[in-house]
Amino acid sequence: MNIRKTTRISKWKTSLLALVMTVLMAGRIALANGLPAPTFDVEFNNAPGGRTYYVMLFADAPDYQVDFYGVGIDGTIVDDEMLESTSIPGFLESYEDPDGLTPAPNPVIMCEGDTFNGFYVPYQNGNQYRIVIYWDDTGEYKITEVFELKRDGIRYAVDLSEEGEVISISDVSNERFIQRLLPGTLIRLGLTIAGEFIIALFFCFFKKRELLTVLITNVVTNFIAQMLSLFLFEIYFLAFIVIELIVIVSEFFIYRRFFDKSRSNGRIWAYTIVANLVTGSFSFVFAFISALIAAMTR
Repeated sequence: MNIRKTTRISKWKTSLLALVMTVLMAGRIALANGLPAPTFDVEFNNAPGGRTYYVMLFADAPDYQVDFYGVGIDGTIVDDEMLESTSIPGFLESYEDPDGLTPAPNPVIMCEGDTFNGFYVPYQNGNQYRIVIYWDDTGEYKITEVFELKRDGIRYAVDLSEEGEVISISDVSNERFIQRLLPGTLIRLGLTIAGEFIIALFFCFFKKRELLTVLITNVVTNFIAQMLSLFLFEIYFLAFIVIELIVIVSEFFIYRRFFDKSRSNGRIWAYTIVANLVTGSFSFVFAFISALIAAMTR
């Protein structure tokens, strides 16, 4: 009987170890193979109806390798043949940037209506950029104010109805983040609870009171963690580590209070740490998947 019991325990421990190593390895790969370069999006709003316009990125050094990674609705990357059929080459020859910026060696993109475009850029602190918007039918153009990338993943907005040749460009990252917060939070919460339940079963926490404690605890801690990450957006990865440590300690004391008294502290500590490592790695796994998708569609 003891031999059989030992064998059963060894099997679930081996399976658990394999699960943890797989998820953590995926997280490590995601960190090492994240998005190829810092990215930023620019959304174009209030575009004149029925008119085609072209978007170009200018930078403070001509050898920056910049690529589009996403094209919004009604957006088309312009190839060399299409470019030669426009007046853009002549415009670029005659245009003198007021801040000395030059066209980055990336495709020109043709747009109609409100849309957005994304860019990969090499990150160096202090690099300056601007967007040039050109209407081929009239030769009219607008340029944005010069901007710098303070961090990865910034979302900018440009109002094409703004008067003047130089128009403003606004950082709307937090606004868009808040708009995506609820669905994103619900998805992450659902995956976290599913992961925590599966791992709880590996640790033989089967009792209804224990599983209910896991559910309620993770709803609360996950929501608090998401709110903190919203306010600590600019130092997300550092905040992520600190928040996870606080969550692990907090969850241990909650589980110790409400789990069956026969459960040892060691098993509860092990469960809390493993569960949070696995569910915390989900973010990096998603980053890895996003990177693969982006690389295949570039």
